[in-house]
Amino acid sequence: MLDRPLSRYATDDVPRSWWAQWRHRVAYYIPVLAWLPVYFNHGLSTLMGDVMASLTVACLLVPQGLSYASLAHLGPMHGIWTSCAPTLAYALLGTSRQLSVGPEALVAMLVGTATVEEESISIDAATSLSPAELATILAVLVGLFNLVLGLFRLGFLDSVLSRTMLRGFIAAVGVVICILQCVPLLGLSALMHDDLDQDASSMETLWWLITHIQHAHLLTAAMGFGCIGALLLARWIKRRLARHRPLLVWPQLVPEILLVMVAAIIIARGFRLDERGVGVLGEVAGAGEFPTIRWPPLHRLSWPQFRSLFTSAALMTVIGFVESVAVTKQHAAKHHYTVSSNRELVALGVANIVGGTLGAFPAFGSMARTKVNDKAGARTQLAGLLTALWVLATGLFLLPSLWYLPLAALAGVVFTAALSLIVEAPRELRFMARLHAWRDLFNMLFVFLTTVAVSVEAGMLIVICMSIMLVIRHTTVPRVAAMGRLKGTSDNYRSLQELDPQHAELMDGVLIVRFEEDLYFANCGQLKDRLLRLEQHG
Repeated sequence: MLDRPLSRYATDDVPRSWWAQWRHRVAYYIPVLAWLPVYFNHGLSTLMGDVMASLTVACLLVPQGLSYASLAHLGPMHGIWTSCAPTLAYALLGTSRQLSVGPEALVAMLVGTATVEEESISIDAATSLSPAELATILAVLVGLFNLVLGLFRLGFLDSVLSRTMLRGFIAAVGVVICILQCVPLLGLSALMHDDLDQDASSMETLWWLITHIQHAHLLTAAMGFGCIGALLLARWIKRRLARHRPLLVWPQLVPEILLVMVAAIIIARGFRLDERGVGVLGEVAGAGEFPTIRWPPLHRLSWPQFRSLFTSAALMTVIGFVESVAVTKQHAAKHHYTVSSNRELVALGVANIVGGTLGAFPAFGSMARTKVNDKAGARTQLAGLLTALWVLATGLFLLPSLWYLPLAALAGVVFTAALSLIVEAPRELRFMARLHAWRDLFNMLFVFLTTVAVSVEAGMLIVICMSIMLVIRHTTVPRVAAMGRLKGTSDNYRSLQELDPQHAELMDGVLIVRFEEDLYFANCGQLKDRLLRLEQHG
């Protein structure tokens, strides 16, 4: 019963009266109208699970929001609003009961890259847009993309992209993020700002780091890499306990990121590291204030800026939607309920549009946070709604206590998150090598190297274009099977590959074939060519 606390409304017969049918239809498209009225019919256990899950996820989401905001070149409050507004909107419209929506390292990286590029192509400095304004425009564009795809019922598109190429792309983005985060981890941000352009490639940044490593600030590096070591150690302990003590649940719910951040604040304040050259968060602009509802200034975009942002928003939509839907389907299958990819697109679209009007950058579902949400006891969308409220309370009342939070600690959180994007790639490579899937292996490595050496946008475009080309190639080159008659029968024909040659009868001068695909405009031209080749060469 705990796994399916609200399953009854999903299996009721559709009501017959027009008013009841209308209410049923509205509740189908706005899920909160279905699960909230019957929520308390299922006892306090569901409520306690949702409350505990919301507190646990909020403890992860606040430091992640602050860290990913820095990755997106935005102020801390934009990370808080991204952790709050889209989460709240999705809880009202989403079909997944466990999905945790909010900032993600991969999308935040793309936002930071896009805003830097837009600033570089700004024509008029007087009317140029700030990174925060560009990020909110991206959020609205991403939301519109998701909304349109959902309304046109294009949720199947997550199945089109090659999983192996996506894995190579995600691993490459993890490498790029690690390279970029080494700058604040070593205390070289100010020096790099003077020496290197903001839109420098990851390879240029890596070479700059190698040639300027002697200027690293030792205290900053110790703080940053100490946080990374603590986070990796905590996760290793969690994995060991999960493997050897699977019934011990509470260690899996410990928010190691929050604990490391608190420890870093205590150390920085106790030793006054801010007076020794270690950068700290300091006073957060906008802390304690509700965000102003404001439509992003789309009208101030130049045409080159709009084209560039349009492309970036499309890439973020594809990446975010694919990951979100994969996580959603995984947990829906685990808890025996169904989700709709089309309705997920609509929910994510509305969530990003709402977030964009409140100062957020694009947000999607997180695999890691969703797992924590599930293990902590989340059984309905109320967990996400309460998570948003906890994060909002933190942004309004608790941010001044984070004055001494070292920036290197935030970079350490991002660096650790980027490592989690990389760890699956070696296993995938070994698996493909064992299967001798050399084409997939080459595609994955090609996407990886292109993304790292050229740019993230180039890597994503290659993933999309090559995936579409593979789908087209498969559908336009149909399979044709030569047929033979089974001995002793008059009309029983089977593929020659299925028949034993001793039991197959062939007719002299006649070749019978079976076209194994549905005929349509893209492959009908191949039918004539295949028949001619079979006639000439057998």
